[in-house]
Amino acid sequence: ILRETVKTKMKLRGKTDEELKKLPVMKDNARIATMRILATLIPCCFIARKDLLPIVFLRMVRMSVKHGISPMSPLAFANYGYLLSVFMGNSQEGYRFGELALSFLEKFETKEV
Repeated sequence: ILRETVKTKMKLRGKTDEELKKLPVMKDNARIATMRILATLIPCCFIARKDLLPIVFLRMVRMSVKHGISPMSPLAFANYGYLLSVFMGNSQEGYRFGELALSFLEKFETKEV
């Protein structure tokens, strides 16, 4: 989990909220499918392997930053904010990523998440 956290923090390092809000929409159908599969794993992990949940969220965030925002990105960013707040004690950054998740939600008018 530590390695995944460091990789995600490196991917996000130096990016402002405005830069993140301007990320392009993910176009690659294979990557969109990957994001959906990762999102589908969340309830399974919650029931069977809670220790894998952070890894799923962190990978989804990195995919979003690298390949663009998908309808599943709000879920990833909101949960990343939760991880930052609750487990890393950084409520200010957690709030920031929660707000970003809401802005992505509005961008897609997502109802499936």
